Amino acid sequence: MRDNNNNNEKYLIDFLKKVGSMRGSYSGSQIVIFASKDKKDEKIEKKRKIKNLKDKIRSQKRTIELEVENRRLRDRIDGLKSGINELTANLENLKKKSDNQKKDMSY
Repeated sequence: MRDNNNNNEKYLIDFLKKVGSMRGSYSGSQIVIFASKDKKDEKIEKKRKIKNLKDKIRSQKRTIELEVENRRLRDRIDGLKSGINELTANLENLKKKSDNQKKDMSY
């Protein structure tokens, strides 16, 4: 009776090996079956990796866009500051001229 069970187990192991998606090993009365990754699992994993890479690229692209926008805005702010300084200097000159004209008129 025991030999019959061993034959059945060996038959099962041989069958599983032929299927190719699983490997089997036999030790005594125990059958241990190791499932290997299916092609379906591999495709899912590849898609997940691709999605993660695309997300990472999208994130880096957005970071670069923000840095460029930041640089552009800083340049614009610097231009506005220099314009304000120029206008302030012109205003000071006009005040001086106005003060000088008032002094001339008072004499």
